[in-house]
Amino acid sequence: MSRLSQLNKYGQSFWLDNLSRAMLEDGSLQQRIAHQRLGGVAANAAVYLANISDSPLYEARIQDGWRRGGSAESIYRDLVIADVTAACDLLSPVYLASKGEEGYANLQIAPHLARDPSGSLRQAQELWSLVDRPNLLIELPATSECMPTIEELLYRGINVNITLLFGLQDYWDAFHAYMRALERRFAEGKSLNDVISVASFFLHGIDLAVDRQLKKLSEEEAASKAGGVAAALLGRTAVANAKLAYASFLALLSSDRWSRLESHGARPQRIAWADTGAGSGTGDTAASDVRYVEPLIGPLTISRMGEATADGFADHGTPAATIEEGRDDARWVIKEFDQLGIDLNRITAGLVDQGVRDFTEQHDRLMAQLQGGGWRQDPGLFSG
Repeated sequence: MSRLSQLNKYGQSFWLDNLSRAMLEDGSLQQRIAHQRLGGVAANAAVYLANISDSPLYEARIQDGWRRGGSAESIYRDLVIADVTAACDLLSPVYLASKGEEGYANLQIAPHLARDPSGSLRQAQELWSLVDRPNLLIELPATSECMPTIEELLYRGINVNITLLFGLQDYWDAFHAYMRALERRFAEGKSLNDVISVASFFLHGIDLAVDRQLKKLSEEEAASKAGGVAAALLGRTAVANAKLAYASFLALLSSDRWSRLESHGARPQRIAWADTGAGSGTGDTAASDVRYVEPLIGPLTISRMGEATADGFADHGTPAATIEEGRDDARWVIKEFDQLGIDLNRITAGLVDQGVRDFTEQHDRLMAQLQGGGWRQDPGLFSG
């Protein structure tokens, strides 16, 4: 049994933060489903920015889109809709066998709509209708503007993955948006057990942002206690923050409000650990490539991994129940930020804004690539 498939023993699901026509056609996605118990995949502009450049499998479809007079936006939509629909169908046996707990393909709304409640609602409904599969998750960011949209979509029975969660308050808001939607459905006699929501908590970016401040403090105050504490905290924020988010999750599940919903068939809003790749941006070449996977394994969680992280865990990861270990240490880590004058809430709020900007930039780069890649001028040319 593979290490990735063993995560299931501890209540965690493995999802892949990638989707491409190549993995649909060469059988690699099916292999991961069969041998690694893959439970989901994600598609967004960042993923396709790389995939379209690297694979000629999109060439004919892009050329056809231009011949039909499509725009870069419409061509991208058609590409991703086709791939996500195929992924939903491939994952359908997993979805059915798990009674709707697993087997999802994720599709992100255009990041330009992250601050546009009406536009995000309209596009999410459009994407849901175009794919027309019950095992689709629409991804929306955890901006204040999108929270009402998230609640409304869930109320309407559209599955939602809430992304760009960094702060504990934002996570709390995401769970409550889910509960409000379910309460509205229950009040109108609508089913609760066929509505799914996932809360994607991002990790690596928190360490990058906080460690910049900790490193500066540790150097400027090297001779003081504060400098020593700052040095000791390097690389520990994301996991500590995630463990406290999971503690909040368990507290919410034990509330009377949730218990009433659960008694009528509501499913928990699982936490997904995202941004789990420990890339070179940490500046720590000795950092483990599974540093955001191994400490966060536990019931009702999902680990969203890129292919490199997934292959790393498959090779040398250690599956074990770890999510509730070290909670007191996690509280100490977060508490020390106040003593050091580091405003973690301000940092996490900034990371949501930065995440929206990054997604938007990647989306715009992809549109520019589709616009200027040469497919219209020379039908035989495929160049990124």
